[in-house]
Amino acid sequence: MHDDLMAAVQRLYHQIRSDDQPPQSEREHQAAFVLEHMRSTVLGLIMEGVTPPTLELTLFYQWLRLSTLNRNLSDEQFNDLAANMGEVMRPLVQLLQGLEPTLVDEGPIPAMQKMGGMIQELKDAFSALGAQSLSHDDVVRHTDLSNRAAFGLVQACLDAEVHPGLIESVFLYYWLRASTINANVPESFFQKLERHWEVVVERVGGFVDQLARDAQR
Repeated sequence: MHDDLMAAVQRLYHQIRSDDQPPQSEREHQAAFVLEHMRSTVLGLIMEGVTPPTLELTLFYQWLRLSTLNRNLSDEQFNDLAANMGEVMRPLVQLLQGLEPTLVDEGPIPAMQKMGGMIQELKDAFSALGAQSLSHDDVVRHTDLSNRAAFGLVQACLDAEVHPGLIESVFLYYWLRASTINANVPESFFQKLERHWEVVVERVGGFVDQLARDAQR
């Protein structure tokens, strides 16, 4: 049933974006490339049965990896951060929670409100999937499958000469999308951050810059 709902969300999303201008600049072409490949990769993993928590952690791990590479941290410094991802994720979530109330706009258009209701139904379905008990072998398989797909996506983007900072931003976006679904956060929270994505990227960039400075001490 959630497959049908996902398809309906996709149709509504494309309908909302149907009036968007096609990519004009090289940067916009790159963004369209990485977004389309990310969308295809995530949907493929979901269809393979990868659980939402595994998908969320994979997206966060890959975002953190790209963030540290883009700031010239060593493998050892990245491994230290990755070994305690919760210590990175918690203050990042707090940053986003504190940022959201400060963003001011006119709110979502009616179609986005409608999509928010559909996504809430998806959250209920994914909550059930995330709660299912998996064997150790299944956990290992899902993790390996997810990471291989993510590494393949990154390589495809680099081969297409997509700017590494743009790839980092898309991984951040999809991690935020996955984490708000898994935690059953109100859709209005995600959509507000989405509407102010440039501000989010700037603030999170400052957060990672501080992580890099701390790691280099």
